Amino acid sequence: MRYARRGYRVMPKENADADGYQRMMCPAEAGKAQCPLKPHTLGRGIQLPLVDPEPSPAGPLKVCRRRMITVSPETGAKHCQALEYGGPEWQKIYFRLRNSVEGCNGYAKNPLAEGIEAAGSRRIAAQTILLAFQLAHANRRKIKS
Repeated sequence: MRYARRGYRVMPKENADADGYQRMMCPAEAGKAQCPLKPHTLGRGIQLPLVDPEPSPAGPLKVCRRRMITVSPETGAKHCQALEYGGPEWQKIYFRLRNSVEGCNGYAKNPLAEGIEAAGSRRIAAQTILLAFQLAHANRRKIKS
């Protein structure tokens, strides 16, 4: 189940050009999946996943309507995932970072360190935030009048 997403990934057709634009291929066109929108991809192999051509009410994705798409550097950076989700490298980094975060949370909750779990400090924190909002509102009203 961990690698179930692998067959649904868009595949790079070629390396990015000098400006960072990259041609990406539909997974069915790349031979990694089967898709009803592309009949020539059906029946390639029972082991290949079958893609749902309409995952949303808006209809098929752009990559499903075409053979290839060009991905801009901004879009590519937004959706890029350097490590495969759930893979061994991903797990190694994820659990190391997770342990680090949980350690910081434990330190912050420790009554001998920060003690943020104490009821009094939560009440003071809430009052401080409320006071900050009140002062911001007062400043805004003063500027407008």
